[in-house]
Amino acid sequence: MKNPIQSFLFIALMLCSSIQLSAQCSYINGPSAQGAPNTQVFGNDSFGQSIKGSCFSGNQITKFSFWSQGNSPTKLHLKIYEGNSQTVSGTPIHTQNDIPLPPANFGAKLTITLDKPVFVQSSKTYTFVLTIRNGGGGNLIAHVSNNKYSGGSLYLKKGGSGGFNAAYDLRFEVETKNAELVCAGINTTIKVTKVSGENIEITVVKGAGNFTVFPPDTGGTILEFGNVKHSLTRGNGVGPQGKASPQIWNVKRDDPSKPATIKYKSGNCAGQTLTILQ
Repeated sequence: MKNPIQSFLFIALMLCSSIQLSAQCSYINGPSAQGAPNTQVFGNDSFGQSIKGSCFSGNQITKFSFWSQGNSPTKLHLKIYEGNSQTVSGTPIHTQNDIPLPPANFGAKLTITLDKPVFVQSSKTYTFVLTIRNGGGGNLIAHVSNNKYSGGSLYLKKGGSGGFNAAYDLRFEVETKNAELVCAGINTTIKVTKVSGENIEITVVKGAGNFTVFPPDTGGTILEFGNVKHSLTRGNGVGPQGKASPQIWNVKRDDPSKPATIKYKSGNCAGQTLTILQ
């Protein structure tokens, strides 16, 4: 018979694991493909993966990982491209250079932490391209799988030739989070829970207390929007004078060339601002 404490610890660990994985888009733990293309990369060689935004549970990318092998430390450049389909053309939405990574030896997960979170949309496709620095960049073997992920493809370019290969995927993992604004003074959390094109879904969570959080730009509110159109009224408030928590506010960015924001203009959290779409 199992010790009840052991059973409890096992369940708790399983719950923690589930919570952790819910924030990830991960295909890193599958077996590596046999007979795959040669993915040992050196200076100026590139590898990566295209991924649909619908794979991400959050709307900001924080980390990118891949499975690697080799006894050389490396330095990589990372570029992330956004498009309606997989692409490595145009201006990247994120660039990060000279990222040092340790040797993975006989096989390990290598993780790149982005120097700032990158906003993503569920309706777009994102291509992650890693390029070994030319000169002092070392080398590694990137492990791939047999098309285990249906939403994208391996990207591999060596010696100036190559591109997307739909028969394979990089063994990858992307960690994301939701942009949020916490105001402890009124026990309220405002977070972006979904972005589709210019449409933004905001979830407002209000804890105990007599204060009602009314939507921005409505009478008496302590909040204001920047570059946002909406049809919210005071009836969409969350709290004793409004609706029960949580509530969803659906809004739309006005000018796609500029960020959309929500800001506390007064009260306990005056000046605190959340970018809801970059």
